[in-house]
Amino acid sequence: MLNYIAGVVIAFGIGFGCRWFGIPLPAPPSLLGVLLIFSITAGYLAADRTLR
Repeated sequence: MLNYIAGVVIAFGIGFGCRWFGIPLPAPPSLLGVLLIFSITAGYLAADRTLR
């Protein structure tokens, strides 16, 4: 559970920092990019639960 909280905090921190400093986000700004990031995260979480 701590890993999930840390991941969310880090993700929001990176997003906030990119917006604050005007740096482009490290993800494609389209629906396909969002689905790609979601699928990578879902695969990571599925592998984490399976391998534990």
